[in-house]
Amino acid sequence: MRTAAHRHGILTAGGALPLVGHSGRLLRDPLGFLAECRRTGDLVRIHVGPKRAVLVCRTDLARAVLVEQAQHFEKGGIIFEHLRPISGNGLFTVDRANHLHDRRLIQPVFTRPAIARYVPVMSEEAHRLSAAFRHRATVDVKAETRMATIRILIRSIFPTARPEQVKRFLTLLDIVFAGVYARIAVPIAAAHRLPLPHNRRFQQALALAWATAGDIVAEARAGSGRSADATGFLPAFMRARPGGSGPGFTDAQLRDQVMSLLLAGAENAATVVALACHHLAHAPRHERLLHAEVDEVLTGEAIGAEDVGRLPRTTRIVTEILRMYPPVWALDRRAQQAVSLGAYRLPAGTDVVISPYLFHHDPALFPDPERFDPDRWDREDMPETARDAFLPFGAGSRKCLGDNFGMAEATVLLATLARSWRLRPAPASRVRVLAHAPLTVKSLQMTADPRVGQEP
Repeated sequence: MRTAAHRHGILTAGGALPLVGHSGRLLRDPLGFLAECRRTGDLVRIHVGPKRAVLVCRTDLARAVLVEQAQHFEKGGIIFEHLRPISGNGLFTVDRANHLHDRRLIQPVFTRPAIARYVPVMSEEAHRLSAAFRHRATVDVKAETRMATIRILIRSIFPTARPEQVKRFLTLLDIVFAGVYARIAVPIAAAHRLPLPHNRRFQQALALAWATAGDIVAEARAGSGRSADATGFLPAFMRARPGGSGPGFTDAQLRDQVMSLLLAGAENAATVVALACHHLAHAPRHERLLHAEVDEVLTGEAIGAEDVGRLPRTTRIVTEILRMYPPVWALDRRAQQAVSLGAYRLPAGTDVVISPYLFHHDPALFPDPERFDPDRWDREDMPETARDAFLPFGAGSRKCLGDNFGMAEATVLLATLARSWRLRPAPASRVRVLAHAPLTVKSLQMTADPRVGQEP
């Protein structure tokens, strides 16, 4: 008898084992597994424990799912089902019925003019980060940049948040992110309910994160959150009304939005900046050009909103790191009805996985994809297919609203560090990329050498 995979012309990825399917491969080497799938077919069936999904390996088909035929697909699938418990009904995981309402409430906060108001916070925290480095000292750049990005994010959400709330989220992130990915790769609920130490740590960390988000909302309600001049994302969310009237967010919905912002934004810019520092240490030409740009543009002590747009080389470096290491390295959708995807027919209920990492590392789209090459983003001859395949923030109506905030934040942090320091790999250090809930690195040890005459 022909299998469903054959009936629909979709091949199954190799190496599946009874009961667990491809879970072992997704735990050991998920990024290598993706590359192998690309060589298998345009659509590839994968088995994740008892779950089944179809991995999209062609960019035009991914665009069809995310943009052109998005009305036939809803957020859903293995990844989504395990992200919902950690972000509730925040904008990233809210269902289609409520998405447009919530997006209209949130979108004004993330316009470019609105984000410009937060650049001084980014610049202040970037200067604080740079000033903490010491001559010839070894520093964990990833840990330090993450501390900076969490401070930026919490100050932007609610400026009077307490320092202990910042520290609390720092201690919870690794546990939550690792636990979420373990549940995605091995979606067997019974295994994650066992009274084992790692399961208990995850549940305790998640409960504490939710409690902290709730505390921030309660403090905002009790304070100046309703004031017309109160700053921060959260007070703006409290004041927002679609069309100037109608229902706003409840406290529970505000807590979900805070949780989504913290989990989505706390790790990503830190990883991008840390990996940019790592690659620049091995690319002297790009490092020299970056230093020349920041020396010319950054004449004052603080970086202003207008300066961000005058740092094109810095921005290209950030863009190239996002290509090489997209934080959201896989996302999923669920077909709401039987739908044709290219030459393939997918039954209703089919889970579809799209991997930005897979496309960003396709040599047919990005020649020599493992090479750090910021110049590729300054070429007029870059094909439109490659630009369409660049999906670090997703695409379509569910594209991440925080993309401009994240780009500005990473640009400010990188430019501030480059202004004062040359960072070099510490002896015996190595970079270990982790494909957890976001793509990240555990640590990145580097030695700080002050640039002559540019000490912070």
